[in-house]
Amino acid sequence: AGLKVQSFETGAVRSTERQGFRYDLITPVALRAMATYYRVQLNWNNVTPDKHISTCLEFTYDFLADPGVFRNLYAATAALFHAVAAFDQEKFFDNQPFSNGAYNYHLIPRSALKRVAAAYDEGAKKYSAFNCEKGMPVGDILNHAIAHLFDWLKGDTSEDHLGHACWNYLMAIHNLFMHP
Repeated sequence: AGLKVQSFETGAVRSTERQGFRYDLITPVALRAMATYYRVQLNWNNVTPDKHISTCLEFTYDFLADPGVFRNLYAATAALFHAVAAFDQEKFFDNQPFSNGAYNYHLIPRSALKRVAAAYDEGAKKYSAFNCEKGMPVGDILNHAIAHLFDWLKGDTSEDHLGHACWNYLMAIHNLFMHP
């Protein structure tokens, strides 16, 4: 089998080997909020995925009790992303350099972003590329996220529950800013 390629109107050709991941659809609004949150020095090493999930749920319920405290949603999302990193055994070091700027995109766990990109690809195929940005109630989004977390905790492997939960948390942040 030969290399699969995509041709563009310009005549350019590109390999389609990385299909199945839509990093281009990840909401920049939510990523910027996460990168801003990572200005705070966090110690996420040597914590089990289950403990990260517990922390995520604690911050989620704090946010649902007081939706005006956005940092609780950011903290919940960060804890979830680090649960994915711990589960995927992605290594993070406490001494990673922080930028002098406002954003620290390099500290957002890459394994979590890869799972989010896969969820975006699935959604784009099922609904349309930017359907999710039309707006949804944050409570509904978090309800789905929590259901995915509980499915993962009980051992359900029917789909990537951690990836879908991460996607839901990013969309909750997106909707806080874009559809208040």
